[in-house]
Parts: sequence; structure tokens; C-alpha cells
Amino acid sequence: MKDNIFNKNYKLYRTVYDVIHPSISKKNISNYSIVLDEGIAPIRAFYPKKLTEDTKIIIFFPSSKTIMDDDINYAKVCKEIAQECNAIVIGIAYKNTVEDKYSVGLDESYKTVKYLFEQFKKLDVNTDNIILMGESLGANIINGIIEMNKDNELNINKVIQVSPIIENPIDIEKTEVNVIQLNRFKEFFDNYIEEKDNTNPLVFPININEYSNYPKTLIFAGAADPIYDKINNFNDKLKKNKIKTELVKITFADHNVLGTNDEDINDEVFKKINEYLQ
Repeated sequence: MKDNIFNKNYKLYRTVYDVIHPSISKKNISNYSIVLDEGIAPIRAFYPKKLTEDTKIIIFFPSSKTIMDDDINYAKVCKEIAQECNAIVIGIAYKNTVEDKYSVGLDESYKTVKYLFEQFKKLDVNTDNIILMGESLGANIINGIIEMNKDNELNINKVIQVSPIIENPIDIEKTEVNVIQLNRFKEFFDNYIEEKDNTNPLVFPININEYSNYPKTLIFAGAADPIYDKINNFNDKLKKNKIKTELVKITFADHNVLGTNDEDINDEVFKKINEYLQ
């Protein structure tokens, strides 16, 4: 029995290793971005301390530093997810600066996910064990991928969304508490999207009208996030459309949930993710 478990665990490691890059060490995979093919975003892989039969693969989409705290370290976030959730985390470095455009980042992200799913499928990885996860703009990218996947070409069964930006937040009333975050939103979206994107379901989830292929969803949102009410309304909309979804309200968090370095917040988030991955 132990030999069978070892073989399964080793196969999972070798599979991810072979898909991402067959010629460099695990240490290097974790420390350097890897370019797989033209049109596909650079990626980085992070491994848990120990692989088990239950180890999942999380494809992670970060937000933009323009929206979040400039000091946020998403490599550190990915490493923590890998360690705390016993998962192999593949971080996607899609184009997400104000110099880029959303359509470019989304197209690149979709091609990258499609490539990874195709390669894992060839190597007999159960796609039920692959989860898409993103924070803020990264969660919007996931919603865009789901919209582009209407024919279910990709077998996306579970997603984790942290602080998704449900609609353009430019109309939210500014207060002393939320003015800094709302200014970050404005600076970013004034450059990253076009006006027509405000009604585009590929950009803002509020515009999604058809949910037949929408996967099981876990959502995290900070109670102090100026867009918390929008996120809550979106979660209710998913429920009304018969989607299995859960919103976890993080009491002492704002828009930045994963990069806070707050142990209590991290413990709450990772505990819930581990429950969800079962």
C-alpha cells in the first residue's frame, strides 16, 4: 500500500514537473519564471513540503500591484498557499499593469489555462483536482475564463475568488475610510479597460447572464472592502442561479486579503480553503 501511495505522489510531482519544464530543477522552478510557449503567460510553480494522495493543483492569478498594496509579494502568497493547503500552486504572470489592456491579459490567461489542462489531461491527471484561484483582478480573469469556456472545453469544477471586482467601482461614494482603495481602482481601470468594457461579462461579473457552466465557487471578501456589498450581491446572484457558492466574510480585512501578513486572517482563509478542497 505504501508503495502505491509513493508511486502516485511521485507521478503527480513528475507530471507537473514535465508539463512546466522538463530540464530544470524543482528549486529553479520555484525561483524563476518559465516561458512555455508563445502567447502563454510565464508561470512559476510552488510545491508543498509533502505530496500526498489528496494533493491538489491550484492555478493562481494574482491581482495588479496598482490595485493592491505595492509591497504585496505574490510569490510569498503562492508559497504560503502551497504549504498551508498541501497543494501544488502554479502562479500565472499574465499582463496586468496599467500599460496593458484587460483583453490582452485575459486572452493570455485563457491560453495558459487551456495549455495546462491539455497537458495534464494527456498525462492522466484528474482535472477534478485542478482549482482556479485568483485575488481581485485575478478573480475577474477567472470569471472571464469561465465565460470563454461556454462549450466546457475545459473541465473547470471548482474556483476560489478573493475580492472579485464585480463591477467598475468608480461610482462608489468615497469616504475617509475607503478613499485610498477607490483611488487605486480609478487609477487602474481608467487605463486598463475601455468604457465599453463596463458592460462586458468577460471583464466584470455583474454582466454575466448565463450560468449553465459556472463551477462550484468559494468567495472571500474583507468586511472593510469598499466593494463588499457588490461581492455579497454577486454571491446571492450565483445562488439564485443554482450555483453552489459560499461567501466568507473576513472581519478585519479590506480589499487586500491574501497579502496582509495577518496570522489570524491567514488562518481563517487557509482553514476554509482546506475544507473546500476536500
